Amino acid sequence: MYSFKKIETILIVILLTSVLLPTITIPVTPEETIETKDLYLLRVEHYLELEATENTDSFSVKYVFPPDYGYQVPIVLDLLNETTANVLSYSIEPYGVESNRVVNFTIGPMQQDEHQMIHFTIWVLVE
Repeated sequence: MYSFKKIETILIVILLTSVLLPTITIPVTPEETIETKDLYLLRVEHYLELEATENTDSFSVKYVFPPDYGYQVPIVLDLLNETTANVLSYSIEPYGVESNRVVNFTIGPMQQDEHQMIHFTIWVLVE
């Protein structure tokens, strides 16, 4: 019985304190206006044809995408099965203009007069 009275007293003190305390309000005003834009998903398909004029070890091929368009943002590169080049690796790196990127393909050795192709698509967001 004693512990019930003690708990009851504590609860009454908490309730009275919360009622008597002034209400604190924090005004919520956006500091920046939110701007909305329509974005469209664009798929661009590319074929890069390679021809060796002499025997060569592995080498790099760089391709800028999207080509000098400041209003596009590249999001995905997809290397397609029709690619005949021995692509050892590729990386996507920033390039000059803020939204542009360079895809840097590393290609395996090629023999003189050998022809190869890199077939890929790039997905970009367009304003």
